[in-house]
Amino acid sequence: MSIHGSCLMWPFQPDQRGTLRTVSDPVEMAEQFLTDLIETFLQERVMLPCYGMRDRVFGVLNVGFTAQLAADLDEQARFYLPIIKSIEVLAGELKDEIFIPGFAKDEQRAAIKVKFTVRGSNIPQNLVYPTWKLRS
Repeated sequence: MSIHGSCLMWPFQPDQRGTLRTVSDPVEMAEQFLTDLIETFLQERVMLPCYGMRDRVFGVLNVGFTAQLAADLDEQARFYLPIIKSIEVLAGELKDEIFIPGFAKDEQRAAIKVKFTVRGSNIPQNLVYPTWKLRS
């Protein structure tokens, strides 16, 4: 029995019975919650106006962009995602599908790496999120 329960899978998918598929794996749930947090803008949710990331549509994509995104995600995840016991967010870039920490000079390769541990587990997990997905 998981202490985390289950939630709907995102993006929504039907299961074999024709109902909506659910997720009960805590790591997969945490990854979905983190991705949702990254892709949600502040004040996008009426009932949780402080949930989400700052809208950076008109932000300058310079070397500090990814570092600021990482700092914001770290702060938001600690406040809104109780399933996560510990979190560390690093800014960097992707080269040949490998994450390299540090400032990314090329905005097309900028990414953040989220190292997290789920409550009830001591196994560290990683989630790499390319920042160019934010523009789509």
